[in-house]
Amino acid sequence: MSIDRHLRDDDPTFPKLLEEIKSFDSGYAGEQSLHYYLGTVLEPHFQALQGIRLLLDHKHAFQMDHILIFSKFILIVEVKNLTGIVTIDHELGLMYQEKSDGSTKTYQDPIAQVHKQAYHFRSWLHERGYTGMPVENLVTFVNRNVVLKRESGVELDPRITTGYKIGDLINQLINQYKDCYHLKNTHQLLREIKRSHTPLEVNHMDKLNLTPRNLVPGVNCPDCHKVMLNYRSGKWHCSKCGLVSRDAHISALKDYFLIFGPEITNKKLKYWLRLDSADVAYQIIKKLNLRSSGKNRYRKYRLNYSIDSDFSYLMKHRPYKR
Repeated sequence: MSIDRHLRDDDPTFPKLLEEIKSFDSGYAGEQSLHYYLGTVLEPHFQALQGIRLLLDHKHAFQMDHILIFSKFILIVEVKNLTGIVTIDHELGLMYQEKSDGSTKTYQDPIAQVHKQAYHFRSWLHERGYTGMPVENLVTFVNRNVVLKRESGVELDPRITTGYKIGDLINQLINQYKDCYHLKNTHQLLREIKRSHTPLEVNHMDKLNLTPRNLVPGVNCPDCHKVMLNYRSGKWHCSKCGLVSRDAHISALKDYFLIFGPEITNKKLKYWLRLDSADVAYQIIKKLNLRSSGKNRYRKYRLNYSIDSDFSYLMKHRPYKR
C-alpha cells in the first residue's frame, strides 16, 4: 500500500490504515513461511500457486491462499499467521483468538472456510471439463507463537496443523494416492488457472473515505521516508540526510499509479512531484518515454508498471515500525 507514504501521521484515518497494512503484512508473511515448511514434501515437482482468485459461473468470486498441484491430487492450503491462544469450535463454526493484550477476536472456523473453497474449486474444475480430480484441503498455522486449543468435548479436525507438521500430512496424502492414475492435463490446468486469476481491485481511497486533499504530494526520501526531496539541477536532494538521487521520483510515480491509476498529465505530474515548472515536468516525462494520447493540454501519459514486479520498495519500510 502506498497511501501511507503520502498521508500525514496526524490524519484521523492513519490508525485505520496502519491496521490494514498490518493485516496485509501478517497474511503475506504467513504465506511466505509456508514455502519453508514445504521443504520436506516427498514429491519435489509439484506446482504451487498463491493468492488465486477465480470466478464461478463468471460472476461469483472465491479466493484460495495456496493451490498445490501434485501428480495425483490437488491440495488447497489455507494459511493462518495468528499468534496467542486460538480456540476452534467446529460445532458453532467459529474460531477465537486471545491476544497478549487480553483482547479477543472472532473469525470463521478455518475448516469451514477451506471446505467452501474446495467446494467452489471443484465446481470451477467441473465447468471446464476437469472431472475426477481429487481436491483435498488443509489449514496450517505457521506462526510459532500460537497455541491451538479445541472447544471442550469437540475433537480438533485432523486437517488443521502447524507449519512443522504440514509436510508430514502432505506426505500422507501422497501415499494415500500412490496407487491412483496420474492426473491428466495438469500443465494445461495450471495455465488455465493463471489465465483465469482475477485479482480483487480495492479502491483504498474510497474504502478509507479519503480524497486527494488528504494526501501530501512529493518524492519521499528512500532513507528518511516521509521527508520530501527537493529537485535541483536534475537531481533530488534530501535536506535531512544529504541523499542525492537522479531517479527518486520513480517510486513517487509508482505511488501515483497505485493510488490514482495509470494515466497522468503534465500538470498532475508537476503537482505530484512538487516541481517548480511545467517545463521541468515535461523533461521528466520525456526521459520516461511514456506512451501518450490526446493533444496539447488534453494529452495524457500512461504509467506502465507491473503489480507483480515493480513494487518491492513498499515492503522495505512499514509505517508501524517507525
